[in-house]
Amino acid sequence: MLLMQKVLKRNIMSKYSDKIIVGGCSFTDKNYPSRAKPKPLHFKMWPEVIGELYDCEVINTARCGFGNMAIYHETLDAIIKNKDNIKHVNPIIETPTKL
Repeated sequence: MLLMQKVLKRNIMSKYSDKIIVGGCSFTDKNYPSRAKPKPLHFKMWPEVIGELYDCEVINTARCGFGNMAIYHETLDAIIKNKDNIKHVNPIIETPTKL
């Protein structure tokens, strides 16, 4: 686990990063675990873990049920609104089998 954290820190973030923008569907949606049926789950999704690991703000535009067009537009809107403070953008695009 420690090796993975070091690799992530070196490859994903610089110490001067202000914000990370992520986009995607339920695999990225921070609210997904609490909406799980029949019983809500209590764990953090990967964007929250990255934000805590690197002590930076995460702008998460992901929502359950989003397709590629919604992911694209929501992520692009966040980029435009935060263009001066972004170091990384991670849009997670759906696979063709889910379309």
